[in-house]
Amino acid sequence: MVSERTNSDTTTKQGEWSATDFEFWGSYTNILRQSQSDLTEFAIRVPRLVLPTSKVSYDSGKLLGLGMRVGGREEIVLAGRAATWFPTVEFFGKVEYGYQFTNSQVPTNGALERIRMGPDGRSIVSDQLGGATLAQHAAVFGAASWVHVHPRLNWVSAFELRSAWKYPVSHSVEICGVALTGCTQASGIADPQTRSALTYVQTEFWGRLTDTLELTVGYANLATQLAPDGRRRSVLYSPDARFYLTLNVYLDHLYAGLSRGKRQSASLANEPRNP
Repeated sequence: MVSERTNSDTTTKQGEWSATDFEFWGSYTNILRQSQSDLTEFAIRVPRLVLPTSKVSYDSGKLLGLGMRVGGREEIVLAGRAATWFPTVEFFGKVEYGYQFTNSQVPTNGALERIRMGPDGRSIVSDQLGGATLAQHAAVFGAASWVHVHPRLNWVSAFELRSAWKYPVSHSVEICGVALTGCTQASGIADPQTRSALTYVQTEFWGRLTDTLELTVGYANLATQLAPDGRRRSVLYSPDARFYLTLNVYLDHLYAGLSRGKRQSASLANEPRNP
């Protein structure tokens, strides 16, 4: 769950709570090479299912995302795996592909009843949210680093190029009732550009205050590769860049500490050490 605490227009109300998209996948990992100084690991996630549980996704007509991920991890020993400061550093790489199933080629919301003019010139009730089509195919190319500064302090940085290919727009529609000479064919670009690209940069420090509490301080910038004026943006800054502060509470740690016997925390066992 995410709460918007500013007056941003990403939510209807200030402080509104919203869910994020839920992901489910099967994972296979294999250690290709291992020594005292390094480790190389290969991983694949298939199938990768994305359920549109976020407000933006389910309000635009998305049904299901289906895809896969191939990645790798390289661990390099610095001061030693048992050292207190800078024991190891890890590098990650990944390639993702996803296909989006939707209600229609354009974003729609069944609760919307907006009066629009149809091709025949008559007023109709429409649930269409916008003119741009939804993304049908998507690919992500990413790289990340994870510096283990201390057993309770880590520095994580990531860069991603997110490309999407939208549904093509059909112009084989006749418009009638709005032209004095009769029906006319809808005009448009013969070979329109359906690819869009976003860049994502993130760097954050996260540390364990206790076994139950974790504090994260970071900076992130997610923006389109091209600005509205057509110029190429810097990947490090855009008007959408933001600093953030996150406090995570691990309830499984609390349960493990209160329950009898020694148990491994679920969050500790599933930290993102695999690509």
